[in-house]
Amino acid sequence: MQETITIQEKEKITTLRITDRTKKILESLAVGKETHEEIILRIIKLAQGMSSEGGTQIIEQKNIIGTKYHRLHKTLSIKIANKLYETLCTYNDLGSIDMLRKSKEMREYLFGKGNSPEWELHLEIANIKEKGKWVNPQDFKSKNKKEYFLLYFAALKQILEETFDIKAYEILTDEDYSSLEKWQKVYKRFELSQESLDTDIVKMLR
Repeated sequence: MQETITIQEKEKITTLRITDRTKKILESLAVGKETHEEIILRIIKLAQGMSSEGGTQIIEQKNIIGTKYHRLHKTLSIKIANKLYETLCTYNDLGSIDMLRKSKEMREYLFGKGNSPEWELHLEIANIKEKGKWVNPQDFKSKNKKEYFLLYFAALKQILEETFDIKAYEILTDEDYSSLEKWQKVYKRFELSQESLDTDIVKMLR
């Protein structure tokens, strides 16, 4: 009988001296029951995401907050009416937005205001595999417009749920995916971006 061998790295623990003022600021930025180390790691990750050339950057100039998006790609297996499709999607990296969304204190600390920047997912279907063959999305759309938009909205829902750690239980059936009212409920319940609702949902439903 073979046994699985695992290697666990034991990180060296060091002492970091901080003032009471810094300690209180850290605690005010906590999400849930985070330790001081978890708060610091989250702030570092956020700072890296906003400043890195390889990630989405949130840029503040005077009274204007802008976003320079980094694009990600993902292949999703989506089943519609017993048909299985492989859908290659490209979309904006919203990791930094999610971290700001979860902490009002962090938004106020970084920007001096409680509102999270507006954003859009800007989802695009780059390729579709149907019956084992890759098909140009525009050719697929011209032949089967309904299923193309179902693929789009199914992918959008999945990416939103993964990015923001949410569950859009209002949207389950093909009719739900084409219901603006259902999407509005999801965006309102999770306080998602109005800009995204307008560009990612309303524009596509027209």
